Amino acid sequence: MLGTTDGAAYACRPEEGDAITIDYLATFGQTPRRMHVAIADVALHNKQPMWMASRQAFCLDFQGRVRVASVKNFVLSVHGRDTAMVFGRTHERHSYVLDYGPPLAAVHAFAIALSSLDTKCFAVS
Repeated sequence: MLGTTDGAAYACRPEEGDAITIDYLATFGQTPRRMHVAIADVALHNKQPMWMASRQAFCLDFQGRVRVASVKNFVLSVHGRDTAMVFGRTHERHSYVLDYGPPLAAVHAFAIALSSLDTKCFAVS
């Protein structure tokens, strides 16, 4: 794990031969964060939220699954079209929704969700 706490990029890169790479840019509220996930030959990117002047916030369509606005909410897609993963907060404290589908397996989706929760948990080098 590499990165800093001032909004620089974080990267979780496995040993050679492993299957998943997660690149995450934490912007700490200044702009929408960015995430790129590579699993074998498939690249997933987070859908970029649109600015809604009526709410004075960046917003994404979670199809009713995510209930609370949070910088931790995201949607990962393949080629910008097919949704592969939805992650976001619910009304319950410390409770999140995690929906996933191909090409992600449960272990991939859980690893991605866990890596996005709190960058303060990771050692910085």
